Amino acid sequence: MESNFKVIIVGGSVAGLTLSHCLNAAGIDNVVLEKHTDVTAQVGASIGILPNGGRILEQLGIYSRIEKLTEPLVRAHISFPDGFALPSDYPATVWQRSGFPFSFLTRAELIGGIYASFEDTSHIH
Repeated sequence: MESNFKVIIVGGSVAGLTLSHCLNAAGIDNVVLEKHTDVTAQVGASIGILPNGGRILEQLGIYSRIEKLTEPLVRAHISFPDGFALPSDYPATVWQRSGFPFSFLTRAELIGGIYASFEDTSHIH
């Protein structure tokens, strides 16, 4: 039996485009509605991808495209108001244990990478 079920996603940002990829992978028809004419416009600054987010992007088959644009974090230096400082290699440890780094890139690069990985963008308006 054929279904006329269709998901309408309001917003073509990181979550909206990622959800569209997930629905496409599941064979669920969807349309993305974005108010900006350019989905990849530079709105906002940088954005971080944590290991769990990297894993989702890999499961969707788009992490390798995004990874080339990122700057992985391998060492953190946390400063507290009282002057205490905590240098740590925990980002490298998390990367080693999870297989994915804490990584950073511009929001436009992330959205552009997700958008460019669609085989067909006719459902994004």
